[in-house]
Amino acid sequence: LHQLRRNGGANAMSVVSSVSLFLAACLVALALRPVMPHCRGAQAALIRRTRAIQRGYIVPRSPNTVHFVADADLAPRLKHNAAGLAATRDMERSTGRHCRSTSTLARAVQPIVGDAATAAFLKQTRTANTAKHRSWLFRGRPPPEAGPPPS
Repeated sequence: LHQLRRNGGANAMSVVSSVSLFLAACLVALALRPVMPHCRGAQAALIRRTRAIQRGYIVPRSPNTVHFVADADLAPRLKHNAAGLAATRDMERSTGRHCRSTSTLARAVQPIVGDAATAAFLKQTRTANTAKHRSWLFRGRPPPEAGPPPS
């Protein structure tokens, strides 16, 4: 910096040489860094990943699925709603027709899929509707005190 001030401006050659010296020192430090015992190598990472796959912690993503961003408090409800939509999709595909009401769809699909599958479908859609219509008020905090009615 003293040399830059004395020359009245940036000496391009000294700036370039300083930057190149710094980069060379960084590369040397990376090449000569000691192997630290608390750091794991690539082989250990591969072994851990293989073990995780064998134990079922890592599973391949289905080609027909996507991930999306949602608020954390919506996630449990979205899971039920998506399952309800998937059940409705499957039942509509099995009958080949669209019904606006779950009960109408259940009556139409019952001769095709049977009583047990129809009951499971109705249970799934009830769970989805409950998740949709559950109250958001007072979640995680006590309800407000009941005071005198407003005048």
